[in-house]
Amino acid sequence: MALPVQLLDLTAKVTPRPYRVPAEERPIWRVSIVLLAIPFTWGRAASRAQLHVLYWAARSDRHAAQLAEFIRGGCQSLFVMFSADPSTDIAIALAGSSRLLRRNSQHDRFELTDAGERFRKAVADGRALTAERDRLGLLPSKLTNRQAHSLWRAK
Repeated sequence: MALPVQLLDLTAKVTPRPYRVPAEERPIWRVSIVLLAIPFTWGRAASRAQLHVLYWAARSDRHAAQLAEFIRGGCQSLFVMFSADPSTDIAIALAGSSRLLRRNSQHDRFELTDAGERFRKAVADGRALTAERDRLGLLPSKLTNRQAHSLWRAK
């Protein structure tokens, strides 16, 4: 299922909430994770499946360890529990509507724009999202599209 191109053209509107929202439910946190994931793919461009898998790994120490083991060629059955999070598609759409991410329709991959690269670098160099950055840093190599799709189908 491809992400509709129209979602990338929507204007993002963030409304303040009258109560505390956990970090993982904040749109900017989700967008940041998507942008941080791009360099962990080949060619600095990611398919939807790659973004879902990397987002999943960034959220949990256990998931990051499982993905690292999978990339090393370890047990493939670990990923029976992988599940795509619909909020990842929303984060991709928000990043696109904010002109931080663009879809290369020729290769059906998402790439960082110049603004997106500056945003990603600011997040990567900052003090925020250290756990998520550390989790992605556990990966022994970049996630291929083939690997991501094999995990996607394993559900």
